[in-house]
Amino acid sequence: MNQPGTKCRPLIPALAMAGISLACSLALIATQRIPQRVAFDVVVYHEPTARQFATDWPAFDLQDYLSATTPGFHLLLAAMVKFVSGSFVLMQVASAVLGALLAGLVGWTNGGRAAPVWAVLLTLPVVLSGYVMHAGAWPLPDNLGWLGVAAVLVLALRLRSTVGAIVAFGAVLAALVFVRQSHLWVAAAMLAAMWMAPSPPGGVIRSLIFRWRQRLPRTLLAALACVPAGLVLWWFWRLWGGLTPARFATQHQGLNWATPAFVLANLGVVSVCLAPLLAPAAVGAWKHARGWLVLALLLGLACGRIPATTYDLEAGRSSGLWNLAKIGPVEGESSVVILGLAVLGALSVVVWVRALPQKHGVVFLAALVGFMLAQTANHNCWQRYVEPLVLILCSLSAASVWRAGGEAGPLRRRLVGVGVAGLCVLLAGANAATLRPFPTIEEYREGYRREGVPPIGGAYVPKSRRGAPEQGQPQ
Repeated sequence: MNQPGTKCRPLIPALAMAGISLACSLALIATQRIPQRVAFDVVVYHEPTARQFATDWPAFDLQDYLSATTPGFHLLLAAMVKFVSGSFVLMQVASAVLGALLAGLVGWTNGGRAAPVWAVLLTLPVVLSGYVMHAGAWPLPDNLGWLGVAAVLVLALRLRSTVGAIVAFGAVLAALVFVRQSHLWVAAAMLAAMWMAPSPPGGVIRSLIFRWRQRLPRTLLAALACVPAGLVLWWFWRLWGGLTPARFATQHQGLNWATPAFVLANLGVVSVCLAPLLAPAAVGAWKHARGWLVLALLLGLACGRIPATTYDLEAGRSSGLWNLAKIGPVEGESSVVILGLAVLGALSVVVWVRALPQKHGVVFLAALVGFMLAQTANHNCWQRYVEPLVLILCSLSAASVWRAGGEAGPLRRRLVGVGVAGLCVLLAGANAATLRPFPTIEEYREGYRREGVPPIGGAYVPKSRRGAPEQGQPQ
């Protein structure tokens, strides 16, 4: 295979990944069968919000509507309903296009760093995530939000400190916050990129402080570009009296101290699958950065041991890896599985930072820390809030590691391929488990009209809240 950086054609993996994503979405759309959690969110929250906005056009009631997110996605669907067609299938096709754009953007970026086959392979885990795939087949706001996050990360990783790049960053960030208010965190990645580019050779600490006066103006300019996004968030905060519409405040307000451990646990799982790619950096970290590994070990232990990390639906700890905590051993209020994976994830952070080019490593760290802080402020720590970001960040970073590694021998290339393929199989298996025969969307609608609650057990709805029309599990 061609080594990255020599004959890469970014358009090939971009089109390939967009095509794979679109094909998966259309296949799911053709069945019209839908997992219960997705059906609940679509039928109870997102579809009625879009249709209500279309009915009210242009006099929208943005103070109290049926979604916990800012209304950018719903206004986009409302415009389609108002001016094109009210077909639900058209909403699904629009969601499929958004999913294809996300896959295409990540594939295009990876195609600039790896040969087309490797770029496709490194991007495939993002598409195979059930949370990305479901949002590509059903009208959920997730993929439009992740598309904005990926766009900011791509701008940061390209490390161009031109005025045009900074203006583009500010515009994308403002649009992103208008779609999902919690994604303001991604500004940390761009600010880190502006501070680091360019930086001198040497250690990370030296690169952070060397010639700081020359970096300050462009970093301040990037901070100024964040102002429109901050004003969007401030306006909704004033309108809602909080960070969500009032009807969802009790479900999302409050800190969840288990979130850092859960994010690290997800990172640990992905990093194990990418171990052949990270192996040289891991050896280097053991030889030259043992102190950082010890610090990461202690932080991972603290994140996984101090807060409660057992499965608890009412406490916002459910779905995904939390299901392993549900069946695995428990020590006090700590899940041994989550604790072990969190420690593994914390150690992998050191390895990722060493494996990446210096500037990219700092961007990786800033993005991860910013995301953790933002998600910790949400009472609900669910897999669908965490998994796509970890996969996108690791996919983009893996392509950079692959390029920075230079020529790799045939054995290592095979091992890397096996590791990435293993991750794809793991994600595909978890996704397939959710694709067993479910009722159609119309059967769900009828069930909600008849019973007032989800017809299959009321998953993700605490018992104390079932039957209350204003309660539930919003996106």
